[in-house]
Amino acid sequence: MNRTNISAHTWWPRQAVWETVAATAINVTGITLWSYAVAQPDVRTASALLWVLSIPLVLSIFHGTHCGLISGVITLLAIRFNLPNPASLQLAATLPALLWLIAAGECRRFWYQRANHDRHQWNKTKQRLEHYSRNYQLLKASHDALVNSEHDVVPHLRGTIRDLKTRAAEIPPPRLSSLGDTILDLFAEHGALQCAGLYEIVRDTHHETLRPQRTLGVGHQLERTDPMLQQALTTQELQFVNAQTLSNQTRYQLCIPFVDSSGVLHAILVAESIRFFALNAEHLTLLTVLSHQCADLLSDQYVSTVLHQHQKALFLAKTQRAQQQAKQCGSQACIVTLLGSNDPNQLDLSRLATVFRDMDTRWLHTHFDTPHSHTNQSPPLPALSVLMPLTTEAEAMSALQRVDRVVEKQTQKTMAHWGIHVLPPQVLIP
Repeated sequence: MNRTNISAHTWWPRQAVWETVAATAINVTGITLWSYAVAQPDVRTASALLWVLSIPLVLSIFHGTHCGLISGVITLLAIRFNLPNPASLQLAATLPALLWLIAAGECRRFWYQRANHDRHQWNKTKQRLEHYSRNYQLLKASHDALVNSEHDVVPHLRGTIRDLKTRAAEIPPPRLSSLGDTILDLFAEHGALQCAGLYEIVRDTHHETLRPQRTLGVGHQLERTDPMLQQALTTQELQFVNAQTLSNQTRYQLCIPFVDSSGVLHAILVAESIRFFALNAEHLTLLTVLSHQCADLLSDQYVSTVLHQHQKALFLAKTQRAQQQAKQCGSQACIVTLLGSNDPNQLDLSRLATVFRDMDTRWLHTHFDTPHSHTNQSPPLPALSVLMPLTTEAEAMSALQRVDRVVEKQTQKTMAHWGIHVLPPQVLIP
């Protein structure tokens, strides 16, 4: 312990020493002046006693009862030995003076305690106000982030996925080394990741290894034996810290496997730090869909943004995965089918496929279940089936209305005028 701490815990504080020295100097000066005044022949004893007894009263008010009583006793003893007639100082005159000193000292003590209490309460209130101000700023920033993720970020997210698909179509496999930065930035922006790492799954004849590709933040490390990481690799499903998974049992807060529509695991994203508002059902569902979209880009056969007639198996695989996502996340998915016309002058459905969201899977095929194909034996109609993940029936109808407005704006005709018939949405209920 240093000298400052020792002096702060001593029995006789430094402030009390200076107060005692100051009180003694004031008292000695007052008694000296009083002795000189009493020695004058024209000074009355009563008036001399009046001002000399005010010195202990002032000391009692400023320095407390103990200092006032000591000064009062010293003053009375000085008066007793310096008066020309000591018998004139009666006990009845000294007791009220001492009582006044005690009363003044107690009033000073009460005022001092009250002032300290108010000062302490003010400091606590100020600290609470600062604490609440910091929490308010954090909550405001989190609220703004949530609002942006629900509104302004959605068009940007679609544009980012569109650009990512365009780049993936131009890069030969393996693509993760080239798309790693873009994918990690995508999850950092829309997934609220603060410290994370992206690893490629490399398989050989005996086992699979995790090859590091990109890292985000400071302090990221890979623990191959982490229980959350092992569970994510085994189940090939998103894992996060919740009430059942204690934070002291795992290093990570989030593990996102990248599994394509055929069930092949291409990469995994592990995050040590994620913002607290991101661990909710809607946000985790969005991360799951994004991981599947990126996993399909890492596979050579899923790069195409629009599927064709011979890719029916891929569309069915995506439909099955969307249904599994709806079951896991408690959400819904929809399939919307648009029937075209064999008239070459009518609007081509491949043009409509570019209007839908980039997160939607679009499949151009022929439709055999129309009444014309069975009764009149007419050729099947061209059709466009759109798989919309995380979409309710009402949202699917709203998307169709938006597509209709885009078509009308571009061609001056609605889909109905072009002879395009929209079948009722098929909801994939979990």
